[in-house]
Amino acid sequence: MRPAQTTDVLAAGRVVTEAFVHRLKRARVIKSSDRGVEWCPAAIITEAAHSPTLIYLSGLLTLPLGLAILNVYRAWTADWRVIVTILGWLLAIGGVIRIVLPQFTATLATTLYSTSAGLTVFAVVVLVLGGYLSFDGYRSLMGE
Repeated sequence: MRPAQTTDVLAAGRVVTEAFVHRLKRARVIKSSDRGVEWCPAAIITEAAHSPTLIYLSGLLTLPLGLAILNVYRAWTADWRVIVTILGWLLAIGGVIRIVLPQFTATLATTLYSTSAGLTVFAVVVLVLGGYLSFDGYRSLMGE
């Protein structure tokens, strides 16, 4: 590549990058401040919730994941394995709902994640549940 071509490619890449950043700012996905660029997770989820293609693809990913979990864990016992079974059912049902009712999914996601509080609550629940399942799963492997 000649030096002039390299400069043209770099300039074109800069223009594309600036247009992409401007689009993200307009959608309020990122904010510029004196501390630099900040991401807005609630805005990212809201933008993704309005894309029927992403909703459909997430349904196509969560349905087989839920079915795979149900294939391995179908234990309705009074221990930690029932949580994995319930999560498998929730993933499978959520995948079907995303595929069949994408508008309902978009409305629900917008309602739940419109504020950062909803996202924070969801993150804390996932963290606590993941910690509990990890603790009990490894404890059962150790033979206690």
